Order: sequence, then C-alpha cells, then structure tokens
Amino acid sequence: MKTALGRLLLVFGIGFASWGYAKETYKELSFIPSLAVGIPHPWNLAADLRIPERFSVGAGFGTLSYTFNDLIQGTPLKLGIFNFELRGRWHPFKGAFFLGCALGRQRLEAEATESISVATLSVPTKIAITQWSTYVTPHIGWMWILDSHLTFGFELGAQLPFVSTTSVSVSVTDAALQDLLSQVQATAEYQDLNNQVNERANQGGSQALPFITLLRVGYAF
Repeated sequence: MKTALGRLLLVFGIGFASWGYAKETYKELSFIPSLAVGIPHPWNLAADLRIPERFSVGAGFGTLSYTFNDLIQGTPLKLGIFNFELRGRWHPFKGAFFLGCALGRQRLEAEATESISVATLSVPTKIAITQWSTYVTPHIGWMWILDSHLTFGFELGAQLPFVSTTSVSVSVTDAALQDLLSQVQATAEYQDLNNQVNERANQGGSQALPFITLLRVGYAF
C-alpha cells in the first residue's frame, strides 16, 4: 500500500514538473506581488522577481492574532504570530517547478489572564510570553504565470528553527493589587498557568513544522 502510494506521488510530481516545463519558459524579468495562504503562517504577502530562466528570489511577511476561549482550563488564551523571510528558488526545467529555500524570523506571542487567589483576594494576573526564532525552510513548489499575467502556485516543505529566544512578563492588571505580584508568583495556580502558556508557545517556536502553501495567487508585471 505504502509502495503504491509512493509511486503515485512520484508520478504526480513528475507530471506537474513536466507540465510546468512544457507550458512555460521564462524569457523576461517579472515582478510578482502575491498572497499566500497556508501553514504554519496563515497568510503571507510577498514580492518575487522571476529571473530568466532558472531563478527567482523574493521576500514576504505575515501576521495574525486570535483569542481562543477556554483553551487552558477555562482561561482564554491570546496567540499571535509574525514572520518575515527572504527566499530563493531554482527552476531546473525553466518552468513552473522549483526547488526553494527560505530564511526567516518568526515571533510567537502567547498571553493569558486569570484570577489567582492570594489569601482572601482574587488577583487578576496576566502572563505574556514572546518567542523569537530564526528558521530555514527547504521546500519544493510550482509557480505558474498565465497569459493574463495572473499567477498561482503551491509549495510543500518543512520549517526548521535553529535559534530561539523567549521572554516572559507578568503583571497584575488591577493597579490597587500591584504589591501582591510576588505572592501571586509563589502560588501553585500561577506556576501551572505559566507552565501551560510556555508549553503552547514552545510548541510552535522551537519545533520543526510542516510548511504548506495551499494557494499562492498574484500578478506578474
């Protein structure tokens, strides 16, 4: 079963590469702004230069923030992601198919606020974690330029982080209770919340992730 599936994927890949070669041979320099939708970055705006006939280079960035309700024991968790990257591609058949690699920086943010009990008081406490990581993304893909100058494509690879730094900030959101911060940090409830927010941030920032561009659309000038 696995062998048959592997052969099918190989034939599928060769077919797409051959179609890209047969349909397009680039003779002119093209500037291509585009929008990409995929994972781990939900969307990216990008700009690329297609350099005749075998190369293209580009840059892109994206950002997204969303609050998930009841993600941590009933506590809403706000997650944010930002990335910026530079990339190069080699088109071995002078067509749509390419081998690519991107070098980028990614920022992940996780923030949770919970009321923590200290003696007889309920202290609203916010934990915010910011993680920066540098990553490399080897990938393959296809990028077609139609006669109408519209472009579309998709990509598949892996995002591999190799340098990361994490910072944590803790604050009491009620100004009248600021003096209780050290007591809050000593509670088991706070330690549990801190550990879980850290775990959520580390899952995305320090682990290898699949890189999939479900669709990239743009226009060639």
